[in-house]
Amino acid sequence: MKKSDITELLSCLSKDEFKKLGDFIKSPFFSIPNRIHKLYDIFYSKYTQDKTPEVSREEIAELIYQDEEKRTDSNIKKLISDFVRTFELFLIHLEFERQNEEEHQLLLLKHLRKKCLTDKYDIKFQDLKKHYLKNTKRDEEYYKFGLDLIDEELSYKFSKNILENPELEQEKSLRIDLNFLYSKLHIFQAMFSRQYFLGNAPKYEWEFLNEINAFVKENIVFLKESHYTIYINYLLLNLLLSPDQKEYFDETKQYLLENEKLIQTDDKVAFFDQLINFCMLKVNNGEIEFEKDIIELVKKEDELDIIKRANELDFVTFKIVIESCIGQKEFDWLEYFIVKYGKLINPEYRDNIINISYAKLYLYKKDYQKAHQYQENISYIDYFHYIDAKLILARIGYETGDIEELLNAADTVRKYLKSHKEIPANYYEGYLMFINSLLKLLKLQEDSMEYESDDMNINYFIDELKVQKKFIYAGNWLIEKAEELLKQKSRV
Repeated sequence: MKKSDITELLSCLSKDEFKKLGDFIKSPFFSIPNRIHKLYDIFYSKYTQDKTPEVSREEIAELIYQDEEKRTDSNIKKLISDFVRTFELFLIHLEFERQNEEEHQLLLLKHLRKKCLTDKYDIKFQDLKKHYLKNTKRDEEYYKFGLDLIDEELSYKFSKNILENPELEQEKSLRIDLNFLYSKLHIFQAMFSRQYFLGNAPKYEWEFLNEINAFVKENIVFLKESHYTIYINYLLLNLLLSPDQKEYFDETKQYLLENEKLIQTDDKVAFFDQLINFCMLKVNNGEIEFEKDIIELVKKEDELDIIKRANELDFVTFKIVIESCIGQKEFDWLEYFIVKYGKLINPEYRDNIINISYAKLYLYKKDYQKAHQYQENISYIDYFHYIDAKLILARIGYETGDIEELLNAADTVRKYLKSHKEIPANYYEGYLMFINSLLKLLKLQEDSMEYESDDMNINYFIDELKVQKKFIYAGNWLIEKAEELLKQKSRV
């Protein structure tokens, strides 16, 4: 039996929206034909009974038209077409309801102007303008609405034959500039982010990039003090353009932390995420000092309660925090983070990520029995989890002197890497460098135990790791273990 063409449209509505559709159709204001009312009632009865608005054309014909002669294909098509048109009007109405109050008031102003209701217009306009000027938001809506508002003011002046408005025209020019700046910097920053973080973005055209940078520099005090989202997008853009300039990162982070109270939550989350992702990329390139910045930013996010997204936390963000806290020995805060946010990870990954987190935590706290217990509970659902589990086991083997366990785990990962070509090159190399370095470390340990070896080899090993600018799995741990060897030798 063929389904109605309306089924897919209706299935996208929530329960509340479905009821609102009925109110819309039955409202006398819209004068919607009775046959549309009846058709809605049919869909609504199906929706409440079966949780689906699915009805065939044959059912519609039987329920709407008592007279069989009227159950023609053309009548059914027209009925459905009229219902779809009504449904589309409802969607427009729904979107109108979702607009903010300022947009509604602006539409009212336009109507009052066209109807020449001057006194009412003047009162409404002054109220709306005061509200806009008090607004501390500096988001996309703010800049677009500011431009629309001054357009309306000029239209009103022209309707009254007030043609000389130099101050208003100058103000409109500024608002055009600000709206353009916000939009351009926002999209530039998104485009550069795609290229910087993903590395496979298409080649973009960068119209007005140099001109915008020059404009911001000329007006930097004004933008920094009054238009913080424009300024922070400018800072983020320059950070991506010159990623090796640490002072750009420091300035961006400081400005965000100092002005976060002024920034809307969605923008705030996006800015924090951009900086954390930038830090993560730096850490993966061997610049471990950025772990401190990750922790500082995440602690601030926790304080502001903006870590979770729609009551869920992606496991990649969780892993970033775990690795940074372990690298910087923030063990107490790490335990707090796992307990508070672990339950928000997608259930598909939750147990694995929590087991990995606790396994690493107890490994660093030198509770190897607990580390082993959590390591054994890790499921091998993808290469991240599989390799992590095996390399945790290799490190436990080193710490406990179980050389066989260490060698078996290292050999298993080496073979796994060779047979899994889907692993990105930077991770492949980082894992392989860890295995090779771990085996070198094991040899240095054996040499230091068997005879009085020169410290030069251990120091060379440490220096080699510290200058490494590529991602290496657990690089901090390798350095720490090598430094422990030096301390042991100095005590002998």
